[in-house]
Amino acid sequence: MKKDIIIDEIHEQRENYLKSLNYDMHAVCEDIKKIETKNGRPVVQPKPRPVIKVNKTA
Repeated sequence: MKKDIIIDEIHEQRENYLKSLNYDMHAVCEDIKKIETKNGRPVVQPKPRPVIKVNKTA
């Protein structure tokens, strides 16, 4: 398969970002929240979907 330099660059950037936060997912989430807040755009929280009950009578 042919190498895609754009995909390779995305993977490299992601790796560098994660390495900068010591691969700590809690730190990643906090950093993303900080970026969202600094951005000034509203963060949309979707409404929860209703639970659909399924009858299994087969």
